[in-house]
Amino acid sequence: MDQVGEKPLTEEFEEILMRLNFPEHEQRFARRVYSGDFERYKNRLEQYGFVGHERVLDAACGFGQWSMKLSELNNFVEAIDISPKRAEFLESYAQLKGISNLSISESSLISLPFDDRSFDAVFCYGAVFLTDWKKTLQEFSRILKQGGLLYLNANDIGWYVDLWERGYDEKYVDQNLKDYVSRVLNNTVNYQKNGLNEEGLDIVITPVELESEIASLEFSVLASGAEGTVVCSPEKKSEGSFFKGSFKGLTAIHELLATKM
Repeated sequence: MDQVGEKPLTEEFEEILMRLNFPEHEQRFARRVYSGDFERYKNRLEQYGFVGHERVLDAACGFGQWSMKLSELNNFVEAIDISPKRAEFLESYAQLKGISNLSISESSLISLPFDDRSFDAVFCYGAVFLTDWKKTLQEFSRILKQGGLLYLNANDIGWYVDLWERGYDEKYVDQNLKDYVSRVLNNTVNYQKNGLNEEGLDIVITPVELESEIASLEFSVLASGAEGTVVCSPEKKSEGSFFKGSFKGLTAIHELLATKM
């Protein structure tokens, strides 16, 4: 298997990216993660304990940077994404790199196409808050074996205060950020009151809400904290955060590691 994470990116990588006609900001993101320090994803997965598992799900895999490293560290990886283009990108790139223990498909998180108790670990980075997150957690609970490992993270109010004050972020390049944050807050209130959400639009999830829901689904929380700070055991050390954990004293991105009881 070829080394993943190339400097500079190959012509084949660019051909796949351009063929699928991604928006410019998504192209920039893909180039950034694949040409940067790719080992940081592997280090972070080791920090969380995603090593040596028989079957792992990368839930909402995006461009697949986590999937690639999960496949190095575990026996077999299923990667899913709601975007058919991102799933096709990862499938094409994995084939190009000779990765044979990675299967990619298109799927929503709230209705996973897998049998009960069929996974040893589930990894979900930067996605659960874009869904009916309580249904998503129910699905994770359903497919995990007893003792199975779960990692996920979510955005709390500090993330949106930061967006409001900055006024610009390349991910939201076509939107007025203050309007966007207002929509997110309205979506959150509607979800809390009526159980309804706009698919693909963020829902603010506090650490207390997340841990409470996880506990109700018979998970045991191993650790929780700001993004990048959680470790699977005392002898492991944090590799550092990708994002701010807080903004003006408000939680921004928080993460959780749990096992299925």
